[in-house]
Amino acid sequence: MIKNLLLIPLLLFLTNIYAQEWEWGKRSGSISSDGLSEDDEIYDMGVDRNGNLYILNQVYPQQNIDGHLHYGLGYRDVSLASFDCNGNFRWSKILGTPNGGDYGFSLRTDNIDGVYLSMSVIANNDTFFIDSDSSIAKPKQSLFLIKYDTSGSLKWVLSPQPDTLSFYSLYSFSYTIDMDVDDNGNIFWLANIPPGVYGGSNGFVATDTLNCILKYNRNGHFLGGIDIEADSLPALSTYMARDYINKLIYLAGGGNGKPIIAGNQYIKHAKFLICLNEQGKYLWHRENNKTHTGIYSRPLIDEYGDIYLAGNTIPDAPHITPPQTAEVFCGYAGKRSTGSSTPILYKLNKYGNLLWAAEAYVDAASTGLAVARRNSGEVVLTGHYPRWLKWASHVDSFYLPPNTGYNIFIARFSSQTGIALGVNELVSPTGNNEYVTNIVSDSRNNIYIGGQIRNQVIVTGDTLTKVGGNTDWFIAKYGHNNCNCTNIPEPRFTYTLKGLDVTFKYTGSHYNSIEYFMGDGRWIKGFADHTYTYNSPGIYTVFVKVTNNCGDNTYSDVINFWPTDISIKQNDSIAHIYPNPATDVIHINWASLSAGMANINITDISGKKVYQSEVKMDANAILNIEDIHPGFYFLNVQTESGTNTQKLLIQ
Repeated sequence: MIKNLLLIPLLLFLTNIYAQEWEWGKRSGSISSDGLSEDDEIYDMGVDRNGNLYILNQVYPQQNIDGHLHYGLGYRDVSLASFDCNGNFRWSKILGTPNGGDYGFSLRTDNIDGVYLSMSVIANNDTFFIDSDSSIAKPKQSLFLIKYDTSGSLKWVLSPQPDTLSFYSLYSFSYTIDMDVDDNGNIFWLANIPPGVYGGSNGFVATDTLNCILKYNRNGHFLGGIDIEADSLPALSTYMARDYINKLIYLAGGGNGKPIIAGNQYIKHAKFLICLNEQGKYLWHRENNKTHTGIYSRPLIDEYGDIYLAGNTIPDAPHITPPQTAEVFCGYAGKRSTGSSTPILYKLNKYGNLLWAAEAYVDAASTGLAVARRNSGEVVLTGHYPRWLKWASHVDSFYLPPNTGYNIFIARFSSQTGIALGVNELVSPTGNNEYVTNIVSDSRNNIYIGGQIRNQVIVTGDTLTKVGGNTDWFIAKYGHNNCNCTNIPEPRFTYTLKGLDVTFKYTGSHYNSIEYFMGDGRWIKGFADHTYTYNSPGIYTVFVKVTNNCGDNTYSDVINFWPTDISIKQNDSIAHIYPNPATDVIHINWASLSAGMANINITDISGKKVYQSEVKMDANAILNIEDIHPGFYFLNVQTESGTNTQKLLIQ
C-alpha cells in the first residue's frame, strides 16, 4: 500500500476537489411596465465552437440587452443575442412584425459558422422584419427558418410552406415543435403541418395534417421530408435530439392529456421518450404511469449513445389525501420526498434501459428542468427549489425558510455512476420566485444557464435586478476563467485485480496534477500508475481527477471484489442481465421471446433467498430490487432451455 495517505470522507472529498465557481451573470429585458403581462423569457440557447453564447428570447418594447437598447417592432418580438465566453456583449437582433404575434422556438449551432433559429409570425398584412438585415412584405407563410453566421451576418431566411395555405391552416395547424442541427449544419426541423407541398414545388407532400421532419442542409437547400411514426406530439412540451452515430431520433417530453401516437401504439401517460430511426420508423418508447410529471428539455446524447433526461418524479405518499402512489419510469420508482415532486436525472442506454437515476431529497415541490454535459465525466442538472434540497451521495444541502420563494440550483453528477459531485445555487435575496429555463455547455468545461428574474438574482457578487414588466431574462456562466483554452483534460484508467491488490494504469490525456480517491476514505495525489491494497473485500467507487491550465475532468469506475470459492454456472444464450452493479432495477433481455415461464431467484452469498419471482418470457423483464440491501448476490434464471446464474452487485 502507498503510505502516508490522508484519510478523508468521500463526500468531503467530492465537495472540495471540484472547485468551479460562478464566473459572471448578465440581465436583459424590457424597461417598460404598461401593466400588461410582459414576461421576457428565454426560448433556447446555444454555444459555438469558440465558446460564444447565443440566446433566443421573447421580448417586449424598449429592450435593454446589457446596456444596448432596442425599441422593438411590435408589442411582442423575438430577439437573438450573443455574448462571448467572458460575458462581453457581441451583437443582438430583433425579429418580428408590428402585429406582435411572433414566437421563437428553437436555436441550434453547427461546428462551422452557423446559428440557426426557428420561429413563427402572424403578419396580418404587415411586414416581417429580420432586424435591419432583411424584411418580407406581407408574407403568406407563418413558419420561418433563419441562419446567421457567428459574427451576426444574416445568411438566409426561408419558409417550407407553400403560399396557398388558408389563414386557418397557417395559424391553427402549422407550428414548430423542435429542431436539431448537427456539426455539419444538417437541419432536422420537427413541425406540425397541414396538407400541402413543402420545400418547393417538387418537395414533400403532406396529404393530411401530421407531425413530420423537414430536412435542410447548411446552405438552406431542402433535402426532403419524413412522415414520422409519431403523431399528436404536444407542441410546447416535446423535445428532439438526434444520435448521429447510431442514426436514431429521440422525442421526449410531457403529455398534455391527449394520447400520443407512437408506431401503432398510444402513449396515454405524461412522461414519454420515443425512439425512431432516421427514416422516422418507430423502434420503441417508454412512458410513466402518471398523467403528470414530465421531461422538460431535450434529451442529451453522449458519444456512447447513452441518453440523459431531466425532469421530476413523485414518491409513494399514503399519508396524504387522496393517497399517492409513486411514479414509475423505466423501472425507477420515485422515493425521495415526503410527497412533493422532486428533481430527477435519468441515464438510459440506446435501447431505453435504465442505467442509473439520481433523485433529490426535497420537502416541497421542486423541478429538474434541463441537463448539459460539462465534460466526458460529468453531467449537470439545473432546476429550482423551495425550502430544502439534498442529493443522497453529497454532503451539501440547501435550505430556505418557509414562504421565501424559489432559488435556482445546479447539481453535477458523474456520468459513469450518477454519484453527485457537487451542488451550487443562485441566491435571490428578496425571496421571490426565480426560475431557470435552459442550460448549455461549451467545449471548455463551462456551463451557461438562462432563466427569469422576478426580482433579483445574485451572481458572483453582482445583483441582477428586474427593471420592467413581470420578468426579465438573465444568463450566468459557471466553470472556469479559461476562454482561450482548447485542451480540456480527458482522464481514464484501467485496473487489474490480484487478491486485495489493485494495479491502476492511467490511460488518459496529459495533465498538470492528478489525484485518485480510492473509495475507502483515502486519496492518492501525484501517482498516475500505482498498486493499491485494500484492507478488505467490498464495493469501491474509484475517482480520478486531473487538471491542467484549461480546467478539470473526472472519471470513475467501480472495483468489485467477489468470493472466489463459489462455482458459477452461466448460460448467456438464455438471457442478457444488466446493469451490474445495479441499484433499483435489473433488466432481463431474453435471447428469444416465447410463451414459456422463467423462475428467478436472488440469493446472498450464504445461500439465503432474498427475491423470488416467476415471469412470462413473452416480453423482456424488469425486476424491482430497491428493497434489497446493498451487497453481493447471485441471480439465478431457470427456463426450459437451461439455467443462467450470475454474480450480482447491488449498490
